[in-house]
Amino acid sequence: MHAYFAEEGELFVKPGRAIERADLLDADVLLVRSLTRVDERLLGGTPVKFVGTVTSGIDHLDTAWLDQAGIRWQAAAGYNAQPVAEYVIAVIAALQLQNSLPLQALRVGVVGVGQVGSRVAAFCEALGFEVLLCDPPRAEQEPQFSSQALSTLAALDLVTVHTPLTIEGLHPTYHLIHSSFLDSLSGKHVLLNTSRGAVVDFAALSRERSHWTYCFDVWEPEPEIDLACLKAARIATPHLAGYSVQCRYRGIAAIHQACREQGLMNAAEPSLPSLPRLRLDFGGKKLGWRDVVLAIFNPETVTQVMKTSLLKKNDLLKGTEKCATLFDTLRQCYIGDAIQRHEFAYTTVSKLNLEEKDRCALTKLGITIEE
Repeated sequence: MHAYFAEEGELFVKPGRAIERADLLDADVLLVRSLTRVDERLLGGTPVKFVGTVTSGIDHLDTAWLDQAGIRWQAAAGYNAQPVAEYVIAVIAALQLQNSLPLQALRVGVVGVGQVGSRVAAFCEALGFEVLLCDPPRAEQEPQFSSQALSTLAALDLVTVHTPLTIEGLHPTYHLIHSSFLDSLSGKHVLLNTSRGAVVDFAALSRERSHWTYCFDVWEPEPEIDLACLKAARIATPHLAGYSVQCRYRGIAAIHQACREQGLMNAAEPSLPSLPRLRLDFGGKKLGWRDVVLAIFNPETVTQVMKTSLLKKNDLLKGTEKCATLFDTLRQCYIGDAIQRHEFAYTTVSKLNLEEKDRCALTKLGITIEE
């Protein structure tokens, strides 16, 4: 953020949930993530001319009011698609090694096939999984696109959700995953949600969670999450699937570019260092592709930390305010600089004893292997 915006003027940084109207009385530009609700209550009567959100989704923006008020806005669409897709692969790797998903002939359903879902499907197909797609709006726009009914996906091993959160229109996604769909899951079926928490009906989830596996990065609501649902989740992370060292640069760069195009910033693009890389030396160990993926990012580790922080230390946290604070603090560790997560394409691994099938899988994921 500082590398892009500090030289353009005075940069004032504040936690997203703590931003108030009084903070914006001298501001020209507001930069936010999904934690900040941007509407008339926040911006009415302020000099803000442009709102940039370093997110793909825009459900935290009252875009109708912004348009009416003449305040320009821009989201960094697709900037975090790659780390979300890689998060899904890491969850699959972890569940397969736990025997919670089959190692062979894995069947995956992808709900929402935009920038994230398309990458998830491509990864899964490259790894030899059977993939079915569900995206009715896309099917309506693209006659050649084959969209399966949501109910059909309930028979698959894994259903992974990547829709935006919409309430109106022909295909609203609010509580898209509802009681009838949850009722149809059984055995070792897995539901994974990295989109928005309210795409899943958490009230129905609370009633139906005993007979199947779910893995959530997003919750309804956040940050005052349902601690019983957290306790029962196989994989639980604090809304971090879309964050990596590299995507932070991409998202901020996209918003800076939008500001420049609006004439609100210097016309010159800032000079920045090359994106960092991760190097892992495995010392000649015999490993599979799943082990390597989890060495890069392991959602089980985050799950243990999250459950310890929000459950064990606080005796199921009788006060939701304390839970919210801990949720945000933990999330900030992963989306800030405290714990850095790197994408596959920026990872080099060496001194590995790999079978050819695992070497091929890592290459298809974009990971560089040094001999």
